[in-house]
Amino acid sequence: MFESGFKKLISSLWQELGLGDPAPVEGGAFELEVDGVPVRIKEAPDGRGIDVVTAIGQLSKNAAVRNEQARRLLETNLATLPIYTVVCELVELASKQTSVQLKISNRGFNQAELKERIEDLFLAADVYRPLLLATEIPVGSRPAPSPQLEVDNAIVFQL
Repeated sequence: MFESGFKKLISSLWQELGLGDPAPVEGGAFELEVDGVPVRIKEAPDGRGIDVVTAIGQLSKNAAVRNEQARRLLETNLATLPIYTVVCELVELASKQTSVQLKISNRGFNQAELKERIEDLFLAADVYRPLLLATEIPVGSRPAPSPQLEVDNAIVFQL
């Protein structure tokens, strides 16, 4: 029986980690926990690679705080692209809350690359999580700027 590169990769990774036989969850994805944080691994829509996703929190219900969080997330996403190749996504939940997820994609089915992508995802999560911690914005004041990031080789676009 033919086994896809994705399924071979998952089987090999689960075996290396001593997790037994992998069992797919919703949509044919596979989940594992790293330091108590769930990570979802799924085949890319085109079948030529993998997508790795983790949720890092939710945006505030307070509109002013939510807008500031979104601004900081967008700034950080642009600033970290040369470093992590991680994309921050906002996903509307059934509860009308907005979940913040980090996603990283990898072409091909190399196990060493997959492990590196998962590590990159967690390094990026450490940068993004503090951006969701603000609970209030004092009236008449602007919140503190987002954390400074070391961004070597940054690209600045100017019109």
